[in-house]
Amino acid sequence: MYKHIFFDLDHTLWDHDKNSHEALSAITDNHGVNNICNTDFKTFHHKYVDINYSLWTDYHQKKIEKELLRWKRFDMTLNAFKVDNEKLAKQMADDYLDMCPKGPHLIDDAHEVLEYLQPKYKLHVVTNGFKEAQYTKIKHSDLHQYFTEIFISEEVGYLKPNPKIFEVAMDKIETTVDECLMIGDNLDTDIAGAQNAGMDFYFFNPENKESEIKESAQITELKQLLELL
Repeated sequence: MYKHIFFDLDHTLWDHDKNSHEALSAITDNHGVNNICNTDFKTFHHKYVDINYSLWTDYHQKKIEKELLRWKRFDMTLNAFKVDNEKLAKQMADDYLDMCPKGPHLIDDAHEVLEYLQPKYKLHVVTNGFKEAQYTKIKHSDLHQYFTEIFISEEVGYLKPNPKIFEVAMDKIETTVDECLMIGDNLDTDIAGAQNAGMDFYFFNPENKESEIKESAQITELKQLLELL
C-alpha cells in the first residue's frame, strides 16, 4: 500500500519545453541574436536544445560543473553559428536563469491530478535540477501547495539515478521503499533511479518511446493516474 508518491519535476509536471521555448524566444529577440547569428529562431532553438541536452548528460555524469553548464550551453550555440562572444553568452545565461524558471506552463492535467492525489498520499518532488531554479519553478507554477517535501539533487548531494537520493528522501519522511512510488519521464534518471532503489514506478511516456518497461508500468497522460491510484 503506497503512502508516498515521488514526482520528477521537469517534463513530468513542469513543462520545460514550453517554458524554455518562450524564455529563449524573448532572450534572442532582446539581444538581436538571430541577426547576429544570421539565422532564424527555429534553427537557433533546435541547436540550443541539442547542445543543452548534451551538456546536461555531461553534468549527470559529473563531467561538467554547474556554473560552466549554465553559460557554456549558450556559448556553444553561438559558436555553432560562428559567433565568438562569451560576454553575450553569459548575458543570455543570466537572462535565461531569471526568466525560464518563472514560466507558468505545466504538463496537461498536472493540477487536477495533484489535487486528486494530495488527500490520499503524501506527495514529494525528487529532481536533478539546480536548487534556485527548481524552487522558483515550483513557486511560480503554484505547485508548492501540493508537496510535503522537495528533494533537489544539488542539496541532497546525489543525482538520480543514484539510489542514495531516494534513500535520503525516505529517511527524511520516515518510510520504507514498499510504501513509495516514483513517477517520472526519464528512463536514465527517474526510472533507473527508482529501479536502483527497489522502488515501484510509473514511467511517464507521452511520446510513446520504445523501452523495455512493461506496459502496465507506463502512462502516456498524467490523468491516467486518476484511475490507477
